[in-house]
Amino acid sequence: MATEIGRIIGAPVRDWAVVNVPAEFHGRRVLDSDQTYSRLPMFGSLHIPRNTTKDYLMWADKDGNFSRIPKLIALWHLCNADDAQVIYDLEADSQIYSLDHGYWFGSFEGVRDLVEGMTLYEPLPLVRGRIPAEYWDEAVDCVSRLNKSSSGRILSMLPREWDITEAEIMEMVEYAISRIDYTIEILESYKQKYCS
Repeated sequence: MATEIGRIIGAPVRDWAVVNVPAEFHGRRVLDSDQTYSRLPMFGSLHIPRNTTKDYLMWADKDGNFSRIPKLIALWHLCNADDAQVIYDLEADSQIYSLDHGYWFGSFEGVRDLVEGMTLYEPLPLVRGRIPAEYWDEAVDCVSRLNKSSSGRILSMLPREWDITEAEIMEMVEYAISRIDYTIEILESYKQKYCS
């Protein structure tokens, strides 16, 4: 959901795919984590071969990141991001992307908690560098255009095995829409703090 809302507002989200896990991996641990591979289709973000991850937002002045970072911040607030993660594509002049949107909409380790006005669970990555005002304004414009009709194709992209209903999708979309004014206020505050 968050990836597609990001795409709607022009945020730099990685392309994704539904991965059908081979039977021989069902129930096995994922790398060194406590999670196991499911029998159900899984979500996966497209890999970037030469990449780096950071827990702060850097390289604002690289390859379009002036425009990309404010839209990421908007996405994180619209969808109540928890465990926000970014990756930089080192083969594309360090373009920034958001990925792994699993624990969003207040769903960390449990059921979604779509309480209007809810603030983020954890601090977002810090911005390193200055971003011109026009890019904050561009993000505000993109967020203000989010509406129910722009989300129509999301249901068709999800596997039936996930048992996600159109009503559940619309609940999350409406939640994001209910956070538009809040998100715009956040973007305006970032503009004051990080504008060059």
